[in-house]
Amino acid sequence: MVCTYCLKYPMVADKDSPLSKGAGGEGNFRKESLTFHSKSKLHVKCQEKYESENRPNYAGPLKKMSLTLGENVCKQIGCLFNTSFYVAKQGQSFESFQGLCELQEKNGVDLGFKYKNDKACATFINNIATNEVKAISQELKHARFLSEGVLAAIDEAVETVGVTQEILVSKLVGCNFDGAAVMMGKKSVYCVAHNLELGVLDAVKTVPYLRQFDDTVKGVFKYYFYSPKKRRELKAISEIIEEDYAYYSGVQQIRWLASRHRSLAALEKHYAVTIYHLEHVGQGTGEDSARSKGLLRELKTEKFVKFLHFMIDVTSVLKHLSECYQRDELFISDVVRKLELASWELSELKENGPDTGEFYSKFVQSYSDGVFKCGKESAQSVSLTNKGANLIGTFTTFLGEVVQYISNRFGSLQDPPYADFQVFDHTLWPVDLNELRSFGNNQVAKLTDHFKDCLSEDDTNGTSAEWLDLKLRLNRQRSSPPQTVYANLLMLNPDNLQHILALVNIMITLSPCTAVCERAFSSMNKLKTTYRSQMKQTTLQNLMRIKQMQQNVSTFDANEAINIWLCSAKTCRQVAGKSDDVKTVTNAPDAAAEPTDLPELPQLEDSDSDSD
Repeated sequence: MVCTYCLKYPMVADKDSPLSKGAGGEGNFRKESLTFHSKSKLHVKCQEKYESENRPNYAGPLKKMSLTLGENVCKQIGCLFNTSFYVAKQGQSFESFQGLCELQEKNGVDLGFKYKNDKACATFINNIATNEVKAISQELKHARFLSEGVLAAIDEAVETVGVTQEILVSKLVGCNFDGAAVMMGKKSVYCVAHNLELGVLDAVKTVPYLRQFDDTVKGVFKYYFYSPKKRRELKAISEIIEEDYAYYSGVQQIRWLASRHRSLAALEKHYAVTIYHLEHVGQGTGEDSARSKGLLRELKTEKFVKFLHFMIDVTSVLKHLSECYQRDELFISDVVRKLELASWELSELKENGPDTGEFYSKFVQSYSDGVFKCGKESAQSVSLTNKGANLIGTFTTFLGEVVQYISNRFGSLQDPPYADFQVFDHTLWPVDLNELRSFGNNQVAKLTDHFKDCLSEDDTNGTSAEWLDLKLRLNRQRSSPPQTVYANLLMLNPDNLQHILALVNIMITLSPCTAVCERAFSSMNKLKTTYRSQMKQTTLQNLMRIKQMQQNVSTFDANEAINIWLCSAKTCRQVAGKSDDVKTVTNAPDAAAEPTDLPELPQLEDSDSDSD
């Protein structure tokens, strides 16, 4: 048997004690010997040294609470804050907080005796959100440059996170909006995801039939989404003919291209099952029968089926582009390059003919003499009407219009200064060193002149000289993505690249997309439901801030929020004990003396050494 405290610190422990050396066989020590050792001065010093090294690194009021009431109380409060964070992150009702606490206690988690109701949950969430505002404020104040989005462009919203007009004027390098002309200015950039949608809508208007086509697709989704009975019948037919179960979700008025592609692909996949069910319903009478006949009349036309497969091929290309434009790590330098790649794919489809598309070529191979083979392994047959529609010219014209309208929408990003940021994409640099030496010099000079109001005099004069050093440094890192390379550079901040990294910082700061704002709107719609009609504005703001936090439950650290909670109390916080034996901690920031109470017996473990 050995004392783990004394064994860990042999220079402090009593070298003559058998418990320090590891003796006693299989634990044949008398209780009096163990008690005497636990009260010895050298053992107490070893124990205090061990506890001081392994005590959590608390600060402020939380440290005082830890020293006054013990670490167990801090863990209890931390568990309550973590549970509150989970409630807010999942968008649950505050009333679920008490049930979650009861569940954890049933599983053996000690949560104490207080602060386990919905009001305490609201208070904890408010302190977590306050701490998030504090963190955002500090990040914005220490950021070298700022780029504002749709919501943050409002002065009142900016001031809530501690950014004054002076800071905004001195650091603002760009604003990103969703496309309204009244919001555009000298430093404004259209949201690239919205711009892509608007460009496609402009091209759709050039083909009158596409409006009717879109209405038919939405009609099918609405027909099944709002009727559980029709969905059950559709599932039954799928099982009878051994096809995949068809499920049609709700279609909103405005959707991203990625969602539109998924809806078209779903209709193509379940086309045969849908036709069979509509034919079955159409045999009856009533309103449903009339609606099914109207949908069936359009769905079985050769023109609709051809447009369906053609539009899947087109939206497949645009879907990937739209998803790239909605990523948070999108650089302003990536926009034009990804747009050119999508334009090349659409132009290739135009030049080679729609028959070269994956889905349209599949239709051509499965269609013969007015009979369309579809479903699993082309096992189902559907006779199409209005045969002989020649749509190749319409498809070719539409592809050209899509490329043209999208290019027009992105005209501002294809011109200086934003197009000049492409020179920072080191994966596109010339391989020859002689060409690399002069590559991008003019673009860097233009960028320096354009953003000179936001740069210091040293940065303005030093960017050209350090541009060559940056190219030589990154020339060997072509296999790494620009996001990773420049993130590492900004963290290292080498002395010979400080001025050119100012332009890199601007490139990373400029936000070309407002998709994060759209996700915030979606979060707000999920939080502010009809069942929470009395929710206060401050509560909604707190929940949305927590919802947008990058931390999840496993990475969330509640210490700073607990400090805010302790300091915000008008009197003392009752953090431990029952109602008849309440312990309190004040909100004073100074720390109390460390406790000197020791356990009655030392911490013991079996030793491999034999007794003397």
